[in-house]
Amino acid sequence: MVGHRAALERAHHLFGDPAKVQIERDRNVLDYRRVFVSSRDCVGKRIGDLNLPEQLSATITRLRRRDLDFVPNPSTRLEFGDRICMLTPPANFAAVSQFFRRLDS
Repeated sequence: MVGHRAALERAHHLFGDPAKVQIERDRNVLDYRRVFVSSRDCVGKRIGDLNLPEQLSATITRLRRRDLDFVPNPSTRLEFGDRICMLTPPANFAAVSQFFRRLDS
């Protein structure tokens, strides 16, 4: 899991102890992809307003802005050039990339 300390403590309370197996090695169901943000439709928007879980079955787990990596929250606004780490089914990689890519050359 990735999240703020309070969210991780809440998740531990809800779901119990972490698994002993490394589920991240099986990427058939979920995988991650880093995506460059350049779409006018995304720049300046809050992550929570993009409805990514509903639209793309995707979740932003990390954001890299300039030389800083951090865990964003729903109110984090995306900036041009942000690199986001997305967790999504592998079949969604193309759709996720296209969603954040500049299409108005």
